[in-house]
Amino acid sequence: MNVLKIQGSKVYTNGNYVCFFMLGGTVDRNLEENGTEEELIKAYKQMNKKAVNTVKIN
Repeated sequence: MNVLKIQGSKVYTNGNYVCFFMLGGTVDRNLEENGTEEELIKAYKQMNKKAVNTVKIN
């Protein structure tokens, strides 16, 4: 399962700063139990995108 979280990870750079995001907390329990790998990776990417957008704002 961690491999999917890594595949959904994101690296964000801003000037001299580099951030690595690898979020993979609980997504929809039904998705975790019954979803395909592609669906899980997509969900993890969406979580990481939210984190990147939060860093961009601040």
